[in-house]
Amino acid sequence: MLLLALAGYGVRCVRHGRWEDPKPGASRKEERHRHNGTDFTAYYSAGELARKGENLYDWRASSTPRRPFIYPPFFAVFPMAPLSLLSHNAALGVFYALNVALLLGALWLLRKLLWPADAAALPFWRRPEVGLALAVLACGRFLDSNMVLGQANVFVLALVTLGLYALARQVEADAMVRGAAAPTRGTNDSAPSRGTGGAWLGLAGGLAVAAATTIKLTPGLFGLYFLWARRGWAMAGGALGLALCLFVLPAPVLGFSHNLELLGAFAAHAKEKAAGPGAGAGGDEEEGDEGELSIGWGGDFEQSYQGKGRGVGISLRGTLLKLLTKQPPSEDRPVLNVAEFAPSAVAKGAAILGLVLLACTVALTAPRWARADAAALALSWGLVATTILLLSPLTRKAHAVILLVPVAALLALLQRDALDAGCGCARKLAFGALAFLGLAGLLSSPDVVGDYASEWLHTAGLFTLALLGLHAALAAALWSRRAAALREGKDAGGG
Repeated sequence: MLLLALAGYGVRCVRHGRWEDPKPGASRKEERHRHNGTDFTAYYSAGELARKGENLYDWRASSTPRRPFIYPPFFAVFPMAPLSLLSHNAALGVFYALNVALLLGALWLLRKLLWPADAAALPFWRRPEVGLALAVLACGRFLDSNMVLGQANVFVLALVTLGLYALARQVEADAMVRGAAAPTRGTNDSAPSRGTGGAWLGLAGGLAVAAATTIKLTPGLFGLYFLWARRGWAMAGGALGLALCLFVLPAPVLGFSHNLELLGAFAAHAKEKAAGPGAGAGGDEEEGDEGELSIGWGGDFEQSYQGKGRGVGISLRGTLLKLLTKQPPSEDRPVLNVAEFAPSAVAKGAAILGLVLLACTVALTAPRWARADAAALALSWGLVATTILLLSPLTRKAHAVILLVPVAALLALLQRDALDAGCGCARKLAFGALAFLGLAGLLSSPDVVGDYASEWLHTAGLFTLALLGLHAALAAALWSRRAAALREGKDAGGG
């Protein structure tokens, strides 16, 4: 039944994102209703151009000249270059299948990480399959946006989950080494073996996060987490992974010098968007049926309404700009001008709130008790992930696929009654945040409430409130783990 449901849903996604070649002499109405791809089309164009050794950012030169590719070359080479050997629509079907396989792989890793191995004897409502199914339902709106738009966020989710799994195993390996070395502390016999197994796991975790960063830049904040949490081997793995994914692995396909030219073009584009007047106001997805938006590669692709002060997305900045500044009128989107402050003042206020949020995240995730076990580490990663989504000005619904990790962590702790009484509100906040997140996705669906109500709720900041609620629930849950770590004799200090 699951396979049939996935196959039927895949048909819907492929039909939505299919490419139809333009017909000679077609009227403007016919051209407007022609299926011309989704965000996947940008990846397909880049893969085709990379396979041919051409400029993968010159999307107009591809066989599907509709959408721009605005990321480093790595994803265009792996896996898009091989996929471009197929037709666009066949490649989209394979891409959907890869997304499903990676999603199932991420769920399998979360199951091994957060639930006990002997779960078969548990009551039905405490089984990991139930918890994972609820996590998928709570994040269903984000997963649907990713699948329908042909986005690459499930690839990021799988890599980040793999990194979390490796670092959790590193914590276990280091704990076992410390326990074995404790009776012989001070001798030379235990020193060489300490952390040897954990080092490779830390390197693997950093490599996975680095690969995710070359697909979407925002997971790079996990590198800062490695810094403030003092995860030396993970930092080394991240540096190695960036070198491999940016310079080494694409070079045999693109050529070393051509790859450097492409990286230079990407860096110049990213710098221009970060420093330009519209920085943070746009996104990485073109406007489509799901209300997503894209900044193109080249001035003629820019939309006129993407000027300075335009509030877009579900980040703190985007939502505050939509509500607290005068927004330009739109034919298909409601405008909620709660106040009319200057966009620069609102952007500065959003930056201050973001810094406060980041400081709270650092304070909670830096101590050793915040990574004392797999559950605490998953909660820490969840706090970092929600902080990324709230701070990045380019955040869209599809990017929130990564919330599957913290949602699964909270559900696993609730199923196991493992939220400590040291923070009395932890359970209530967890239940409330998860329920609100799931309802936000359901009540904002155009199929449930209609297009206008869906856009109105989106403009009002429904998903931003859901992210803030989840961040608070994760913070309370992580603090509750501190009491558990103290009771078990684990170090609650830094280091």
